[in-house]
Amino acid sequence: YKKICNDLGVIPVSRFGKEIGAEEVKINHRYLRALGTKAVASILRSTDSTSKVQMSFNDLSAKGSVYMGKVLVSNKSLKELDLANNNIRKEGVSAISNALVENTVIRRLDLSGNGLTDKDAKILADAIGNNSTLRYLNLSYNKFGEKAGEVIGAALSYNNGITELNLSWNQIRRRGAQGIHRSLRVNDTLEMLDLSWNGFDDFGTEDLMEALKRNTSLIVLNLSNNRLTDRGILNIANGLNGNTTLEEL
Repeated sequence: YKKICNDLGVIPVSRFGKEIGAEEVKINHRYLRALGTKAVASILRSTDSTSKVQMSFNDLSAKGSVYMGKVLVSNKSLKELDLANNNIRKEGVSAISNALVENTVIRRLDLSGNGLTDKDAKILADAIGNNSTLRYLNLSYNKFGEKAGEVIGAALSYNNGITELNLSWNQIRRRGAQGIHRSLRVNDTLEMLDLSWNGFDDFGTEDLMEALKRNTSLIVLNLSNNRLTDRGILNIANGLNGNTTLEEL
């Protein structure tokens, strides 16, 4: 690792040096940036003993995310990856998404706080629809809007792996909210869904009402801070009349 860093002209992260080969690697807030990530990724690509990696707040940018995408493709032991708050951009999203199509072992992925937009959501949605092993996906604190909700909702309609999805603190409103709600009619694996702090108000709660009547998997649904009025709450309550699985709302 030190030799790779020396060749790249970057300072080695001592903590990573100590954790090479460990089951869990924690290198958050190390300001790795692209080249530092390249050095770390070079090691992670060849290790078969590390199953969890946390590297949030490292300003990976697009290039660094591409290196981590290669890790996802080649590493067959990595099951949990935290890339939150890393400014991964469109190229990074593409690299991670393409890797998800090939990867058959990753279970938990955190891409929160990366400023992802509706265009990025389309790329991610394709990966979500084609990956059946991912169980937990955190997409909170991004910039997803109406279109993102539509495409992610469509992907959830035929995804049969994700059990926990966090879409809180975005801007998923109107047709975007409808798209997510409608997916719950047919999705039978999602157990926990966080849609808080999106501000979608009552629009689409009729769809949510019908979805709740049909859904047989959802256990926890967070709709807090979404400007719901009595009308929206009544729609949701009517949906609960036909639901037998939801435990927390």
